[in-house]
Amino acid sequence: IKGSPWRFTENSATLGSAVHDAVEKRILGENLDIATLADDVRPFIKSYINFEEIFKPTYEMSEATVLSYKYGYAGTLDAIATFNNPELGLVGRYIIDWKTSKSGPHPEAALQMAAYKHADVILLPNGTEVALPECDGAIVVKLRPRSYEVVPADVDKDTFKYFRHLQMAFKWQHEKSKEVLSSPIRPQGGSYESNN
Repeated sequence: IKGSPWRFTENSATLGSAVHDAVEKRILGENLDIATLADDVRPFIKSYINFEEIFKPTYEMSEATVLSYKYGYAGTLDAIATFNNPELGLVGRYIIDWKTSKSGPHPEAALQMAAYKHADVILLPNGTEVALPECDGAIVVKLRPRSYEVVPADVDKDTFKYFRHLQMAFKWQHEKSKEVLSSPIRPQGGSYESNN
């Protein structure tokens, strides 16, 4: 009882990170003792195991950093896996984004995964780069304590264009807009005030 307050994560961000970490351990084949997980994490992992048993993903990578030299961005995708589930409409290689929040998934997830899909390379843990494999699509897997949802996301070129527009708007707001106007031109000896 004394240690029980620490068996629960502090907030939803911490909970999401704990679930991501546990899922990654399972993907990588590390020893994951579900009984030792925090009480609020354990049900999410049971939902993940249900997803795994039904959809049978074959993982190619987890928590992979992708880079786009062409467009100047980087990010870390949750996983890439192949599926062979024609009865569920899921065949081929897919980018996966794990979500744990009560709401959503939100449309921004599609923008995020479109950026991943259109990146140039994957940065491996040893520092080398390899070409990003061609992906057939992307899915959001929403994990909740008693259930999960698999939501396909449109990550085609049109969605990527919207990501690029937002990327450029962000760059304008935080970088370029601060350097487009120069100091006022002030003639020597001239007055800047009206005589009226």
